[in-house]
Amino acid sequence: MAKSGRLQFYGTVFITTFVFLFGIDYLLRSWGQPLRSISQQGKTTSSLSHGHEQFKAPAKNLWAELDELESSQLYTFLHQGSDPLNLTASLTAGRNTIYLIETLRPNKSDVLDYLDHDGPRPDRWARVAVLESHKDDSFIADYMVGPLPPSNTTSIIPLTYCHNSGKNWVQSPISDVFGLIAWAAKIGERVSDITQELLGATVNPDDPSDPDALVMGWRPALIDSGRMVHWLEFFGAGVRSDGRSLLPQGLYVKLDTPSTNPKDWVTAEWFYNGVLYENETVLRDAMKSRSFERLNTNPDGDWTNTEDFANSVPERDMPPPVSVQPYGSRFHLDRTESYISWMGFSFYLSSNQATALSLFDIRYNSTRLIYHLGLQEALAHYAGAEPLQSGLEFLDTFFGMGSMMFSLVPGVDCPGHAEYVDMSYHKGGKMYTNRNAICVFEYTSDAPLQRHTSAYSVSVSRNTYLVVRSVSTVGNYDYTVS
Repeated sequence: MAKSGRLQFYGTVFITTFVFLFGIDYLLRSWGQPLRSISQQGKTTSSLSHGHEQFKAPAKNLWAELDELESSQLYTFLHQGSDPLNLTASLTAGRNTIYLIETLRPNKSDVLDYLDHDGPRPDRWARVAVLESHKDDSFIADYMVGPLPPSNTTSIIPLTYCHNSGKNWVQSPISDVFGLIAWAAKIGERVSDITQELLGATVNPDDPSDPDALVMGWRPALIDSGRMVHWLEFFGAGVRSDGRSLLPQGLYVKLDTPSTNPKDWVTAEWFYNGVLYENETVLRDAMKSRSFERLNTNPDGDWTNTEDFANSVPERDMPPPVSVQPYGSRFHLDRTESYISWMGFSFYLSSNQATALSLFDIRYNSTRLIYHLGLQEALAHYAGAEPLQSGLEFLDTFFGMGSMMFSLVPGVDCPGHAEYVDMSYHKGGKMYTNRNAICVFEYTSDAPLQRHTSAYSVSVSRNTYLVVRSVSTVGNYDYTVS
């Protein structure tokens, strides 16, 4: 081999060896770097996922619900001494009872003075709703009680400033709900011959869970100056997955309650197949006529199931894709104050019995963006060709969307890596806690936040966001709030 050829050969070997060794070194460095990062991130994971207790809110949560100690002290205070609210443990003639106790959220001006100007911390006050009985009339009255904890300086004041009417009370059109239930059951028994012939079943007042019996439900159609008109509806037998609301049978009766005294309550018209009958006797006479048209009944069946379990595909048994957070959560949570910080954003959590979950003092880089973000009302407006649903509308906060924030299902309602927070409330002299009623998690969208390809590069940004979620189940409605 010529000298020049040998030099070229050795040069090629040298360069090849250099490139090989450099590549090995690069790979080792490249592989080693993630290993070191994972080790370092592991320490961060421990401090975040398992050590949220090391993170503290900058101030007290002024909107936090009363805890069990505060509620118990207040409940005892209201029932002792002079008893200015004329309270008793249960609603009886001439006596009142506490309906609910919860935090009376402080005035915004006082909160901002405390948070922004180092002013004094606002006193804790409670809102107390009382069911009051005055002869034949019933009222729901609001009071503000504070400062808390109860002491010689604690006052009980009518809560008026947050109501447009300037009053702290509203008349309750029904003084005895259980009396109304018993009255409806008697109506069902009285017309058992009608329901058996038209609907194929009867009401069983002795056993409301009887799977073969009809169930009656009613809703108010008119409230005016103490007078209340209800329409009562018969629902079909059988209960599958809360399917009762899907089983109306087409028979309705009007209930007129001109006062809160059950002695004044009367049964009015009956409605069937588009025809209004003056009373049940007129309906019975009409049923004997050859021209009387009977409707088909609305029986329960597999069609009311929430899912078709009979038909499936093999792939459904395979686990679906899931979201993971390899280095632990990137948000911080102070459970004591229900305070969250994430990527420069921060806010407090709070809930109440009517409107459920709210966020307060939402900031980015210490600048307040929103003071209060939360539900105010959930209205469901119905329509139909029958008297009950034709003008029916629900204001679902009446039922307590907060107290109906039930437990979330990990991995389904929220990703498996979500953090969970409980929701507690005080009602009827007792403290209740709905476990895992709120979840908090970070998630990444399946589409980027932005992207662009230029002549020499491509820029693309993940769309990552933080979610606070709760679900309120009001009857047959589930409200998911994220």
